[in-house]
Amino acid sequence: MADAEPSLEELIRRALESRLAQVRVSMPGVVKSYDAATKTAIVQPALSDVTFDANDDRVVNEIPPIQNVPVVWPSCGALSLHANLAAGDTGDLVFATNSISDWQASGQVAAPGNLRLHPLGSAKFYPGLRHDKNTLPDTDESIGIPGGLRLKFEAAAIKAGLGSDFVAMAAKVEARLTALETIVNAHVHSG
Repeated sequence: MADAEPSLEELIRRALESRLAQVRVSMPGVVKSYDAATKTAIVQPALSDVTFDANDDRVVNEIPPIQNVPVVWPSCGALSLHANLAAGDTGDLVFATNSISDWQASGQVAAPGNLRLHPLGSAKFYPGLRHDKNTLPDTDESIGIPGGLRLKFEAAAIKAGLGSDFVAMAAKVEARLTALETIVNAHVHSG
């Protein structure tokens, strides 16, 4: 018995699923290389595209690395954060609704040059998304090198060091030394 022709409802469902499979919002990515001068990276999407052929069989295709992906570091007018990414660092690739290249070039409100929705070329990379095999050893409220030198911010102090071995703040050390010097200089031996 020959297969029955798909119904109109089934054809519409397949068309919608096919189109939605092409819409990208975000996915994990792996840095292949990073250019600190331009703050752009070559990023390998960590998930493959999955489509279905005419027989509804699953077809998996690896997405090639995306070139010139802007890396988004937290920043504002008065403060910025930057680090050098290494090959293998992971993060979140986020795809803009349309191409952002015209806005990036001018810094002004711009009409999108490319009207394709969620194109691969509209990706931005946010470092830090990690998988379960790539967790960080540091769990306190600090910033710094994982497992290495850290800055810890407390209510009245900033501590720098490894683990609990922190570096002293110069002003506090100077004040203590001045106080000790005053005591030593004022001390008189009676004979």
